[in-house]
Amino acid sequence: MSGRLIAIGLAIAAVVAALIAVYLTGARSGSDRVTAKAARSHAASVAEARTDERRAAASTATIAARTARADALTDRYVRQKIEDLRHAISDIPPAVGGDALPAAPVERMRDTLNAAIDRANRAAEPAVTAR
Repeated sequence: MSGRLIAIGLAIAAVVAALIAVYLTGARSGSDRVTAKAARSHAASVAEARTDERRAAASTATIAARTARADALTDRYVRQKIEDLRHAISDIPPAVGGDALPAAPVERMRDTLNAAIDRANRAAEPAVTAR
C-alpha cells in the first residue's frame, strides 16, 4: 500500500507540476500578446502624432509665407505713401517775402488715403452670405 501511495503522490505531483507549467506558459504567452498589442498601439499613436506634426508644420509654413507677403505689401504701400507725401510737400511753391506759406496740394494724397481706408473697412466687414 505504501507503494501505491507513493505512486498516487507522484501522479498528483506530476499533475500539479503540469498545471503550474501550463499556467506559467500561458501567463508568459499572455504577457507576450499584451506587450505586442501595446507595441502596435504605441506605433500607431506615434505614426498619428508624426502625421499631425507634419500637418502643423505645413500649416505654420503657409501662415508664415502669407504673413511675410502681407508684411512686404504693407511695407511697400507705406513707403509709397511716404514718398507721395514728400513729393506733395516738395511741390509747394516757396513763399514770397513775408507771405504765408501756401497750402500744400495734398488733395490727391487725401483721396488715395481715403480710398485705402475704405478698402480696408470693406475687407474687415464680415462676408455677406448669399441667400
